[in-house]
Amino acid sequence: MVILESIYANISFGRDPEMELLTPLTRVIPWFLGAYGVVKLGDLVVRHSQLNFLENPGDTTSLAVEILLGVVAPFLLFLHPAVRRSMGWLFFTVALIIFGVVLNRINVFLVGYNAPYTTTAYFPSVGEIAMTVAIVSSILFCYRFFVTFFPILPGYVPATGTELARMRAEREKTVDPFWTWAIRGTAIAFLLGFIALYSLVRIQAYQATVQTVEEVRRVQAEPPALAAPVAGTRYPQRPEAYKNYYLLSSAVLNAKADDYEPVLFSHRIHDGLTKGDCGVCHHRQGMAPDDRVGVDLKELHEGMGLKLGGACAACHDDMAKNPPQSCTRCHGLPNEADAPSRIGLKGAYHRQCIGCHERQLTPAFTPTACAACHHPWTPDHVALVAFTEKPTPQDVTRNCLSCHPTVGQDVLKTAHWNWKGGSPTLKGYEHRIDVSLTMMVNNACFAIGPNLQECASCHIGYGWVDAKYDFANPANIDCLVCHDTTGTYRKDPGKGGLPDPSLDLAAIAQKVGRPSRQACGSCHFASAGANYTKHGDLEPALADPPAEFDMHMGTLKMRCQECHTTTEHRIAGMSMSAPAVEGRVRCEKCHGQNPHGVAGVLSRHLDDHVRAVACETCHIPFIANASPTLLRRDYSQAGKDRPKQVDRYGMPTYDKRFGALTWGKHLVPTYLWYDGTRTASLVGDKIDPASPVILSAPVGEKRNPSARIYPFQVHAAVQPYDTEKKILALPKLLDGYWVDFDWSKAIADGMKQVGLAYSGKYGFVETRMYSAVHHQVVPAAKALGCADCHSAEAVTCTRCHRNAKNFDLPEHRRAVYPAAGHRLDFKALGYPDDPAHVGGRFYISIGRGAPPK
Repeated sequence: MVILESIYANISFGRDPEMELLTPLTRVIPWFLGAYGVVKLGDLVVRHSQLNFLENPGDTTSLAVEILLGVVAPFLLFLHPAVRRSMGWLFFTVALIIFGVVLNRINVFLVGYNAPYTTTAYFPSVGEIAMTVAIVSSILFCYRFFVTFFPILPGYVPATGTELARMRAEREKTVDPFWTWAIRGTAIAFLLGFIALYSLVRIQAYQATVQTVEEVRRVQAEPPALAAPVAGTRYPQRPEAYKNYYLLSSAVLNAKADDYEPVLFSHRIHDGLTKGDCGVCHHRQGMAPDDRVGVDLKELHEGMGLKLGGACAACHDDMAKNPPQSCTRCHGLPNEADAPSRIGLKGAYHRQCIGCHERQLTPAFTPTACAACHHPWTPDHVALVAFTEKPTPQDVTRNCLSCHPTVGQDVLKTAHWNWKGGSPTLKGYEHRIDVSLTMMVNNACFAIGPNLQECASCHIGYGWVDAKYDFANPANIDCLVCHDTTGTYRKDPGKGGLPDPSLDLAAIAQKVGRPSRQACGSCHFASAGANYTKHGDLEPALADPPAEFDMHMGTLKMRCQECHTTTEHRIAGMSMSAPAVEGRVRCEKCHGQNPHGVAGVLSRHLDDHVRAVACETCHIPFIANASPTLLRRDYSQAGKDRPKQVDRYGMPTYDKRFGALTWGKHLVPTYLWYDGTRTASLVGDKIDPASPVILSAPVGEKRNPSARIYPFQVHAAVQPYDTEKKILALPKLLDGYWVDFDWSKAIADGMKQVGLAYSGKYGFVETRMYSAVHHQVVPAAKALGCADCHSAEAVTCTRCHRNAKNFDLPEHRRAVYPAAGHRLDFKALGYPDDPAHVGGRFYISIGRGAPPK
């Protein structure tokens, strides 16, 4: 930059360039440029396994241009003495370096930066751009200030007439004083305008703060005015027959061609997205019982001088008697005699659905592909699967891959197969792809490494019993563990994932289909060795739950993969105890950012909660509702022969293998701030035995705007650790401690198997793990009420709405589960008091308006 500025300044003033100073300076530049290039290229070499240059060709091209033009080309040019002695070549070469630096900043912060799980490229906001301009302007101002008032060298005073003439000639080449002061005046005007605007905004903000504080004090001091609850309609301003979901399946269409499964259509979600405007979908209205053509609603309203837009219920208070007409009212088969031009029902569905989805700005959440809405039926595989003799597990897989040749390579790249992958949500390991499930420490069975043969029973492969396992062989993939529909497939415990040898694999392979909840649950319900010992929200009852046990899987009969979407067998979802993440599952993807649009007068207040409270917090009020879940195990008491005892749930209170056991049922979860990232303990990590060791936990706090309050289950244990090395011990259980019940021997064998040194001395330490709660979602009517978390006085409408004393109070503001008490410890969450009293963390919703008329 110094060289460029020197050459440009001398050219501007008509002087000769200071080559006698610049040429010697250029001799050292190649050394620094070469060192920078080595570091940059070395970084690419070191991290080559984490990079895929072909996945983002635009990013790769920009990086290549930066390296070639900003590093390699200047380095080679500076090696030639002729370049260093030439003003033109020198100017060009340093300009390339500066171009490379600028492009590097653009690549780092724009081209190459992709926030996790976002669908759009990052671009700085106006505020960020303004802040950058302000910083640069401040630097220029400081430079001008110090150069003007604190000069290092004395001012130039011409000593001869020649020097005076030269100075005057140079001044004539500079900018005219008029334009100089015009530019300065404009800058001063902008500065003064900014100061004035900032002062005005500051005054208004201060006044608003004072008003807010006064309003909060008034609300806190004003006694509540209670009113008797009045039963209202299930969905205010909606027809009595209003449903949240519809199963779009037409017998007329299926009789012609039934290639796809029925479509589960979320009526309520679309209602919220259209803000109650039924006419977006229900675009025509039949005027008589036999009228199957109807009148266009837009034209009908325009004839009355009205313009459609907004909630229909804002004008129509008779929607219970006159609900919008469904598609089947008019549409049936195509080319019908009464209206040959009327499209059939299938065409009507596709025109309305796909036509609307194509116009949306977020195509990722508005699918247009066929299989994105209704999956094809799985064909009968009886004729496709044939073996001359009893097949081996690998034979079955080869037969599958003969028709699905690309699936094998897809599965080999997944986290379910490798038990590792990208870990963008794991604190300290965000940029790693090598953190494996085998490196994680837990307080159930300690670690996978020493107990691989048993743990690999939940691997989607065959025969993983040691480090020699071939992860590159697609024939080792177990297709049946996920795609079995008979319910008879099972793994052989302790055999590294091989199936039970007594199974008829050919018969099972002939009945494959889409993964069922039971298939997923064969591993996930019983993770950590038994049902309900690791997850407080996953239990066998979810394989076929009653309607109100879980809205998604019980009422709507949804499969796991309808939320845990898959792309090339990469399954979205995240476990607190597993490192890899191949996509996130978020309620907002289907329900939107404001999901309470049809919840009546409370909808705005409920949507306010979404900014600080996760959906699961209100909609999963309890965990372990069908079966007890294991809360604590004390390994320090293991190894003793005791008489069998059970607790009030019929569960054992002691097991010789695990020690003392504590179970719970129908439990209130633990609530913590969570920003989507977590901490984890890896094999060999140092611990502090003076306090409970946290093995995995959510990250977040009240001041973090990305964090929300989520429900969790806490798993506690007392487990062994190396008292000298201060690391958690990893004993061998299956062929070790559970055989001779010798902790010292089991720890020594297990630590040796994972490559860790063991001092020979062990003790026991308290540990805790947190599991996120996402399943067993109850119907909206059974979600938490306002007073389940807040004090009843704080959620009285008249505290804020002064004119609501005679207003019918919403029923759901009361506690739905009063016996559970106030479940949220607001002070532990960082609030000085109940937020309904003191306001939210970044906003206060007090006094924002009168109740609806």
